[in-house]
Amino acid sequence: MSRVAKISIVVVVLVLGSVAAVMALWRPWAHLGGSQLVDIDMDRPDALVSSAHLSRLPADILKVPMLRDVLTEDFVFYYAHTDTGMSVDGAIRRLAFEHDLRISDRILASMLDEPADLALWRAPDGKLRYWVLSMRRNALTQVLDSLAKAAVSDSQLRIAGEFKINGTKTTLYALHLNSARTLLFAAAGDRMVVLSDAELLFGERKSAEKPKTEQQPQSDDFGMPYAQAPVMAEPDTLAGLDHGRINKIIGLLEGKPGDNFIAKRFKFEGVPANGHRVALGAQFLSFGYQSFFPGVDALGFEFNGTEWSSQVLADGKALNAGFAPLWQSLPGQPAACFALPADWKAVQEVMNKAADGSKKIDLAPLVAGLDGPAGVCWYAKSHLATPLFMARFKSAETARQLSPVLAQVFQAAVGAREYNHEGGSFPVETHKVANGTTLRRVVSSPFGTEKPAAGKLADQLSAARYFPVSLAVTGNVVAFSPDAKLIDDVIAVAAKRYPAAADGLPDAGRTLLRVTPARLSQLLKTEALAVLPKDEEPIFSGVAQAQLLPKLEALGRFPGVIAALPAAPAGELRWQPLVWRYEGK
Repeated sequence: MSRVAKISIVVVVLVLGSVAAVMALWRPWAHLGGSQLVDIDMDRPDALVSSAHLSRLPADILKVPMLRDVLTEDFVFYYAHTDTGMSVDGAIRRLAFEHDLRISDRILASMLDEPADLALWRAPDGKLRYWVLSMRRNALTQVLDSLAKAAVSDSQLRIAGEFKINGTKTTLYALHLNSARTLLFAAAGDRMVVLSDAELLFGERKSAEKPKTEQQPQSDDFGMPYAQAPVMAEPDTLAGLDHGRINKIIGLLEGKPGDNFIAKRFKFEGVPANGHRVALGAQFLSFGYQSFFPGVDALGFEFNGTEWSSQVLADGKALNAGFAPLWQSLPGQPAACFALPADWKAVQEVMNKAADGSKKIDLAPLVAGLDGPAGVCWYAKSHLATPLFMARFKSAETARQLSPVLAQVFQAAVGAREYNHEGGSFPVETHKVANGTTLRRVVSSPFGTEKPAAGKLADQLSAARYFPVSLAVTGNVVAFSPDAKLIDDVIAVAAKRYPAAADGLPDAGRTLLRVTPARLSQLLKTEALAVLPKDEEPIFSGVAQAQLLPKLEALGRFPGVIAALPAAPAGELRWQPLVWRYEGK
């Protein structure tokens, strides 16, 4: 092969490679949707904000005394300075300048000052990443008319599709902000809807077919074909539109009060004048463990223009479980403690997975023997990663009979591969205590709570630290924690040698939450300094010392807080009011 031919081949390869790279980076049609729909349940947002004036929400949150002292003024301005907010503002300013549109500089402020509903969903990382904003568009009519003209010829703003509402054509616009986000918005009548991501509506799209031609490829003087530009047929945008989801958006644009997926999810009925309603789903707050207490669906907060109040969206029957025995068994002096009704049938599937599908363990009697609510507590003398979990059996005799099953589950579910231990894992140690039994196993972990002294244990560990994971059955109580110190406290409470969490509670039978800010502040401070050691993270440690610790100290100056139901709840799933009390008042 001649030198010229070799050079020609190299040039062709470089040209085609450059085109491929440009297409990969530019992705000219990517901003109309991703390769697949975002995997969320549109009918079940994780959070909802209904507000008469959305822009006032951060400032009104700071009217709560504890939050006012703990949060900073940066909180009020945070959402105005996020990448999305600034990108939208910049995009609108550019559109106004290049297309000579008469758009006010305060267009975003006007948008957020209208009555609005903001529904949010979690991304895979757990953050509230995706959202749909439904609002009145009185201040936006002229703007949308201007944008419609700009969308015909603009590269950043374009028409993504059209649909009809009550026989009237409605345009869906796509505003490309950056490679990671494209907003969608549409308006009809006096309503407007904005979606955080095109992938909320658009999934995989099909390329439009171009007619085939029989043209012969041209070649150069050496017989090498010229590099052909790739066919860039625009995708059929509407082919990727999810019709089920667009129908839900149409329902928002039709503006039927209480008859859309947002209103049905959290059972909101209007918004207080000059106020806000905020709801956080239990699935979001519990990090995915909501199936254990299905009777509680959401936690809500309402601001009437003067003060905040709280509610829990729950089944009244589930909240009548009777929480006093649980608080009487939990150790006192917690940083934070929660008591919630549990669905013990849901535990069986989890136990099956934890026991690695062992068919030798019959879990049905164990699940049937558990009764009443469950509790989870964090203590300042332990760690965030080592809470105490507690449940109760129907009787002490039931607990005694089912203790062997619990031991089997503990043996199968707790432990890790110990490479330096001749048995492959540390043995489960069993100890008899007054009116019960404790199980304990050492589990190696670089994040463990304990560091062994030099000796046999240290030589056998697979990491520098370990968790002393423990479970106890005492009376009709079963408790579990990765920190054995907390299990020792449970046994001490049962023996009347340690105070119970019920001490000082005005009505333990209706208490759902108890927080001691001084101990919670101590716990958070310890955790922050542990993950940011000065010798390894001098910069972040310095920032934490200057910014975080003073706020935690402010939190620690508040008295204990208790949240309780004011009376015996009744009825089916509905909002039940909560009463908040400061201890000592």
